[in-house]
Amino acid sequence: MRTDVKTGLQTVGDSLLMQEGRWDFAQAVDAFDRHVEKSIPFCREGRDYVAKLATFFVRPDSLVYEIGVSTGALAVAVLRRVAGHEFQYVGIDVVPGMVERANSTLSRDPRFSGVIADAVGYNFDQASLFLSYYTLHFIRPQRRAVLMGKIYQALELGGALIMYEKIRAPDARFQDMLTQLYMEFKQGSGFKSEEIINKSKALKGVSEPFTTEENLTLLRHAGFRNTMVIHKAYCFEGYLAVK
Repeated sequence: MRTDVKTGLQTVGDSLLMQEGRWDFAQAVDAFDRHVEKSIPFCREGRDYVAKLATFFVRPDSLVYEIGVSTGALAVAVLRRVAGHEFQYVGIDVVPGMVERANSTLSRDPRFSGVIADAVGYNFDQASLFLSYYTLHFIRPQRRAVLMGKIYQALELGGALIMYEKIRAPDARFQDMLTQLYMEFKQGSGFKSEEIINKSKALKGVSEPFTTEENLTLLRHAGFRNTMVIHKAYCFEGYLAVK
């Protein structure tokens, strides 16, 4: 199927159909992990790296929050890596189907609980670690700043935020290079050119990535003074910020 004229639905790969400017995670639960692992370079490796970094901030009495838990894939990696600690891991997501899937996936691990909530309005308890894996660019910039401030306030001294994001390049020349390279990557992952274009249309106005400097500024304005870029591949970056 290419485009349904009546509904405006277009194929974006992995049997997912989306409308222009209407990317909907609720429709992507079943295919989500397969789709993102084909779409994001080193997606699985990134989860493993985050899990290894988490060991520096998780103690037996820790509280960990994940913003945008989706199906629980990152939670699985972190909980497996720190299997010896009886800490609490709270995964937050606005999509009920995602939280249902995460709770099902991790039903045998009492440390995990998935919560249906908007993280911007959530009342966080004091935590030692916050995780956000390719989530914040789906939150409006003004609300993003509010959330970042709440995360900083809820972190205990010495706690950390590990944040992975899709980014924009600092100028048009670099953006053109990244765009072309990323399209080649997606084609190499098996996506058709039509699907790549349709997904770009579906994300129009839904995803708003920052540049590297804008992300670092967001962290600084929230209060973080110790930050570091820990990952970079194509138009994707990871950051570690310690309070």
